[in-house]
Amino acid sequence: MGLSIIYLGTNQDYETPDFLRSMERKGQLEIVEKVENGSIFLNDINTSDLLFLDRNYQFNESRFTKFIDRVLSKDNEVYQTVFSTSLGVKTFGIDIISPRIINKAALINKGINKINKPLLWDIYVDFYINTPSIYYLENVLETDRHYTVDLAITDLCEFIDVAVLKESKNKKLLQVLVQDVLKIIDNKYFTEELIETKQFLLLKSVNSLFNILEIEDIKKWGLEGYIDFIELVKDGFYEESIYYIRILRGKRHWYNYFGFLQKEIKSYPIEESLSWKITKPLRSLSKIFSDLKIKVFKLLILMISFVYKVKYIGNEVWLISERADQAEDNGYHFFKYCRETYPNKKVFYLINKDSKDLEKVTESGNVIIHSSLRHWIYMLVADKYISAWVFKETSFPIGKINFDNLFQKQVKKKKQVTLQHGVIIHNIAPYLAKEEYHQDLFISSSKIEQEIIRDTLGYDDTEIKITGLSRYDNLYDIENKKQILIMPTWRRALFQLNKSEFIKSDYYNNYYRLIRNKEFLDVIEKNNIQVKFYIHNQMQQFLEDFQFEHPNIEFLSKNETVLSEIIKESSLLITDYSSVMVDFLYMNKPVLLYQFDPYNNHHGPVKELSYSDFGEIHTTKSELIRSLISYCEKGFPIEKKYEDFSSEFFAYKDKNNSARIYQAIDNL
Repeated sequence: MGLSIIYLGTNQDYETPDFLRSMERKGQLEIVEKVENGSIFLNDINTSDLLFLDRNYQFNESRFTKFIDRVLSKDNEVYQTVFSTSLGVKTFGIDIISPRIINKAALINKGINKINKPLLWDIYVDFYINTPSIYYLENVLETDRHYTVDLAITDLCEFIDVAVLKESKNKKLLQVLVQDVLKIIDNKYFTEELIETKQFLLLKSVNSLFNILEIEDIKKWGLEGYIDFIELVKDGFYEESIYYIRILRGKRHWYNYFGFLQKEIKSYPIEESLSWKITKPLRSLSKIFSDLKIKVFKLLILMISFVYKVKYIGNEVWLISERADQAEDNGYHFFKYCRETYPNKKVFYLINKDSKDLEKVTESGNVIIHSSLRHWIYMLVADKYISAWVFKETSFPIGKINFDNLFQKQVKKKKQVTLQHGVIIHNIAPYLAKEEYHQDLFISSSKIEQEIIRDTLGYDDTEIKITGLSRYDNLYDIENKKQILIMPTWRRALFQLNKSEFIKSDYYNNYYRLIRNKEFLDVIEKNNIQVKFYIHNQMQQFLEDFQFEHPNIEFLSKNETVLSEIIKESSLLITDYSSVMVDFLYMNKPVLLYQFDPYNNHHGPVKELSYSDFGEIHTTKSELIRSLISYCEKGFPIEKKYEDFSSEFFAYKDKNNSARIYQAIDNL
């Protein structure tokens, strides 16, 4: 009795977990790490069951120790391990390539006395076809999700290659193999999330499998619906075959759903049923009660808000916000200024109850939880809505009842102020355009920006006040670190793509290659420079696709990062079109603009400004890195022309922006 873990293959860099070593010392299992000439003789193994591995796997200690006795007490010939996050049983059904625990007696009964990796594939093929029942062991082995998928695809391709080479006449194997391959390919994970290189790797291997099949075989196996797909793969049209599967899946979904609805309607013609007829008056009453409930709720909010308005007679009430989940932009800095400078002023800040910034903003008091009953009430009590974005988009209460529909009349009477998220340096229309957003006061940082707002968004000069941004009051007393911030902005054409499509983009590939470039890594290592990589809020779902381990590079998640502090402490910025370049210009710090796709920016240019006013423009990686090396070796100095432009561009460079904003809003 007992279990042997046997490592096969050429990779000898194995890391056996300590708990397995402990089990080995107790005699509970045997570990064979070095196999002579890549082969193991069964007569040299003293245990009853064998687990073959050819690479590192992470064992789940608690589950592994629990199943040992179960394995050794049963008579199953094969136990197949499956992953909780892989291309395994839980996702695709039968998995033909996961590690197996094989009973030694079962091998000997088949006349097998010696095993190496090529022979192991033959054994897997045999058990795959002929084992009537396989006992599955879930979550015993674990790996990183992407690492596991890489292993699964690679092993599956190897399995297919062996089957094509050695079993091309074995129709039973080919049928099961084709069916399982199609299960993997005809799956959302394969078509939408798996990277293209892995998709093509599998399809190229499948090409050899499909080319030994006859169309009659496909029809006999009941797979006629895949014939066109198979022909595309056989002809090497891999990208087209993936799109074909996507269309097929969509068509099948709606066909099945329509069939389901038809079946439901036919099996139960609800409008003809007695219950439908009896309950018709009740349904009418339900609609009446629902409408009544909304009217009562509206009346309740109006009555409570009236009481509060009486309470605040003689005092204006201001509601301040930015994104509902944060407090670090111009909304928060202006709110903090108001609370510290005018503690009796009735200003309130809106924020989500689960925001990482809630504790910080609560220190200032007067916090209202977003979408709470209090939020509904203060929306009617407030005289002015003040936001770093647009109040309607980020700060209206969310619920089953639509606030805007219910209180549209009251909202129209409110004064609305945009503090701005950043300085406008492009044509952002139609966003924030006057005819759509109707802001009563627009905060600006310079005469040039005022002209851009007037010309592109349609506001009058009287509606645009040049005060400077509130958060710029915090960009003083700076201690620069030897730190580079890489902060690409979003792309309208990319942020809604699936992973498989996104990683084909120039955007992804240019930044992916930049942060892995040898010259880039050499310069940050040589000069001991830290790099912070922060992708735009709209693109954060793709952050993990850029990540890799490096002691000098940190990939920042929006949920764990105070971006304003990262901006403040960084010595140099690499971006493409983000208005954060203006923050660096304000602080007299150098900016490198990596504009490899100048025609794909979702904002248009303006006649008043050029990107080259804010920093060096580079269209290739080599140009960018040459410039970066120079800045790093010189200690990140800003060129005089940018320093001069900084002095000319900003109307104010002091700590009084919030004070000017307060006066502008107070006078509104």
